Amino acid sequence: MTQLPLPDDTLGCPSCGQPKWQCDEKAKRGLRCCARCKFSPDPHGVKARQQQLDAAEAELAREDTRHRSHDYPTSIIGARRASKAGPTHQLRLLQQYALHRDSGLTDGEAAHHADLLPPMSSSPWKRCNELRAAQLIEQPEAKPTRVGAYGSPGIVCVITDLGVELLRSKHLLPTGESNA
Repeated sequence: MTQLPLPDDTLGCPSCGQPKWQCDEKAKRGLRCCARCKFSPDPHGVKARQQQLDAAEAELAREDTRHRSHDYPTSIIGARRASKAGPTHQLRLLQQYALHRDSGLTDGEAAHHADLLPPMSSSPWKRCNELRAAQLIEQPEAKPTRVGAYGSPGIVCVITDLGVELLRSKHLLPTGESNA
């Protein structure tokens, strides 16, 4: 006895395994069947992607993370100045990660390529950490490291698709460029 293929509407959701019709019913009501489900009222993920971009930009613009509440007044003043330069430095670093997308960069290498080493910039590794927190750069699954200028290993990060989209939305990366 030969088994006939099932119609598309009875196939399982590729993300959660539930029957696709259940996912479609939930999508009609504006719901997702699971956190990973790709069936949604926004089939191309345009709204969701824009929300991710907005959240990443908001994370980068946060000023309250640049100083501790118990810092000295001079540290708070310095943090406010860094808050003004921080987003510019983050974008310069992110551009370097885009230019070195295939090989990735350590925080020190990114700072060197972006000309953000002291005295031009203090704490470029903090800006890189903010890029990681905003999910604009990430460490690949293989978790590569490279020896830095001072002989200690540094984690290698690569730009994420969200990071590329952010640069393109700010016209800091040509739209036709995919991998540098």
